[in-house]
Order: sequence, then C-alpha cells, then structure tokens
Amino acid sequence: MGLIKRHLAVFSVIVFSALAAGCGESPPENNVLVSFEATRLVINEGESTSLRWESIAAETTTISPSIGSVANTGSIEITPTQSTEYTLTARSGEFVKTASLSITVRAFAAVKLTANSTEGDAPLVVRFAPALDSLTAINRVYWDFEGDGDVDSIEAISTSRTYQRAGSIYPTHKSKA
Repeated sequence: MGLIKRHLAVFSVIVFSALAAGCGESPPENNVLVSFEATRLVINEGESTSLRWESIAAETTTISPSIGSVANTGSIEITPTQSTEYTLTARSGEFVKTASLSITVRAFAAVKLTANSTEGDAPLVVRFAPALDSLTAINRVYWDFEGDGDVDSIEAISTSRTYQRAGSIYPTHKSKA
C-alpha cells in the first residue's frame, strides 16, 4: 500500500511542476507551431478538398496562393482547377514558420469515343465505348448522348443509347481515372 502512495505522490509533483512552469507565461516568438493538412491530396477535375490548419502562438496566419489571411485555426473547402502547392505562413514578430502541401488535380482522361453504328433508320441502337490505350485507366465515363452539354448517363465504361428520331447528333463524353 505504501508503494502505491509514493508513485502517486511523485506523479502529482511532476504534473503540478509541468503545469506551474507554463502558467502565465507567453511562449517566445520562435515557439510558433503549425500543422497543415488536406482531406484529399489528389482530386479529379471539378472535385473539392478541404484544407485544415492550426498555428499556435502566431500573430498572423495566411495561406497562399489566392486564399489570404485566415484565423489561426480553421478549415476551408477548395476546388482548384489545376495542381497547386499551398503554403501556410504563420508569423509572430520577426519569426516566420511555413508549411506546404500540394493538391494534385487529375484532368479528365483524353479518350477517343467509338460507336458500333453511326447511321441507320430510327429507332437506332448505338453501342458506345471509349477506345483506351494501355496507359489509360478509367473507372467512370460521363456520357452526353445528345451533345447538349448535359450528362445523360454515368457508366463504368461502355453503354448504349436508342435514338428515336432521325437527325445528326454529336454525342460526347468525359472520363475519370
């Protein structure tokens, strides 16, 4: 029983001493600490990710490019249009601490569109497939069968469409790796 009490007493003194040492003192300028992270470092074109940061003992905090002055702790959702390196800068007096991270934006895969039939009487069933080279890996294709800019279907790879009326139609697609 006496052994347990001694350990508890020593622990209490160590914790109390550590807490007392920090009471009422401001950290020196060179004690600025920063953390900077993103929920996703790689996104597809048009997608978003969140930046999160914390800068302890900083007088000012900024994120570049394009974001500017921010609170010392926070998060922001971004949708970059190209791969970008973001830099968090925390300042306290003359002391500056930085942290950087890169967000990679993957463009839609450049894939050629093939069709099993390009003309015929209505109703015309056309089977579409992307022509892939051995270096392209995609997992989703966004099909615009009417060529009007609206996504008509999201498929794994290949799909078909029945055209009910005669006329010239120019279907398009976007592919995501």
